[in-house]
Amino acid sequence: MMKRRVLVRSAMVVMAVLMATVVDSAQAKPTISKKLADYQYYPYHGARCSSCCMFIPGSPDRCTMIEGLIDPNGWCKYYKQGSADTCS
Repeated sequence: MMKRRVLVRSAMVVMAVLMATVVDSAQAKPTISKKLADYQYYPYHGARCSSCCMFIPGSPDRCTMIEGLIDPNGWCKYYKQGSADTCS
């Protein structure tokens, strides 16, 4: 009985991990290179990534549109001021 309980719990853990992986991979991934976005590592007329609606703060910082790591003080031509919930 104890072995069966351990097997069932193990299977549940494996299923949870697999489901989390599928959900994560289904989310949209950034698709534009820094080069195509004219990304720069410094602000442009006061506009910076950290005030853009596509900026995802964290460790490391990311963007919903631009591939790779993002500097909070950077800028690209797709900059749109606002918090994440205002970006469309």
